[in-house]
Amino acid sequence: RRKELLDSDYPQLRTVAMPTLHRETPLPNDASDASLNWKSIAGTSRGNSAVGYYFGQAVHVSQKIPIGLVYIIKAGSQVEQWMSQDVLKSIFTDEELTASCSGARLASGLYNGMVAPVHPFPICGAFWYQGESNADNAAKYMGYYKSLPAMIRMWRSMWGQNLPVLLVQLPAFDGQYPPESWAFIREVQQLCSAVLPNVYTAFTFDEGDSKNLHPANKYFIGTRLGLIARAKVYGENLECSGPVFKSSARQGKELLLTFDHVGGGLKNRGELTGFEVRGDGGQWMPAEVRIIDKERVSISCATVPEPTAVRYAWSNSPTATLFNDLDLPASPFRSDTPATLMEAVRSSYGIASPETKKSSQGATNIKKTQITDPSPETAMNYVPQNVDSAINLGGRDFSRELQEATGKTLKTTPVLSGKHL
Repeated sequence: RRKELLDSDYPQLRTVAMPTLHRETPLPNDASDASLNWKSIAGTSRGNSAVGYYFGQAVHVSQKIPIGLVYIIKAGSQVEQWMSQDVLKSIFTDEELTASCSGARLASGLYNGMVAPVHPFPICGAFWYQGESNADNAAKYMGYYKSLPAMIRMWRSMWGQNLPVLLVQLPAFDGQYPPESWAFIREVQQLCSAVLPNVYTAFTFDEGDSKNLHPANKYFIGTRLGLIARAKVYGENLECSGPVFKSSARQGKELLLTFDHVGGGLKNRGELTGFEVRGDGGQWMPAEVRIIDKERVSISCATVPEPTAVRYAWSNSPTATLFNDLDLPASPFRSDTPATLMEAVRSSYGIASPETKKSSQGATNIKKTQITDPSPETAMNYVPQNVDSAINLGGRDFSRELQEATGKTLKTTPVLSGKHL
């Protein structure tokens, strides 16, 4: 893959990186401390995000359209740093913000310096790869149930209510983090996919490196994001998700679990491990698992004769054992997520009622709310009248060049991330 990155030649795949800026107040959309120049991936992708490259390549090759990627990246950052003060104050008290952001002074700095200048740049979607720095302690990862959906709400207030948002679920990592803290972050990401409209998650813990905070294999992350964009943004008829827990039913001493997004059917990779059950008020115990048909598995444990709850891959560095026939891994989950946490996701996004349409990627009894866009434009087709000047950020006006050469409008996707990729 390294040779492919160095030798890649996609002149209609272009990138621009926002300079890393912390500011106390939002910069205007024409402000920058450095010249921004679009770069074509022609002859090499050296210096680009590997995840961004593989994502852009997947969409560009499948759709045969020019792709522009706006990189907004800062390693080791917390989600609160990427949010405006107004949004933060709408979900946190001053004390909560101080606890969840290692000091309120850090909050909003990256939003002010790197996100605000991009608005109202025309975009058709965003993907978000972050979460590790919000897993340091309970205040941070419990605060994530409010901050991540609130940030998505903020983006949509800037770029349109139908803005597609793709999340990268945290991979497996066995580092110095509180036990289960990464499992909580993964749950927030999956709940956002389940509850919020037009939000989707790429599951990644099967291909990560448990000893490396930054997995070396970026290909699988970028291509899985590309798969979601192809299906959910560009309308290709393909399965883009691994199995997602749908429901459980008690049958004697067993629990029968049903999954969505099974493709041609569930399958195991090696021994089916990682499933645990418990009874009312009991401890989690390892369970025996068997696939019984295309979309269901049976769970049992001799020491838990009356199981009431089940969870899968609930740890910082779990092993993926359940897949669909497309080799996409099942998402980690627990069947007894507290209602208060689901409500935190809903309310932080601004959903007053769980009245919903059926989730296209989510768990039982969690519904996506239909949000009505006040404008007739949708984010995936949104190109304002001044698109040429909007895309000309201190460099060539290549949107016009590409339109003349291909007859197709440039699509741009901001890569919003809390880490270098």
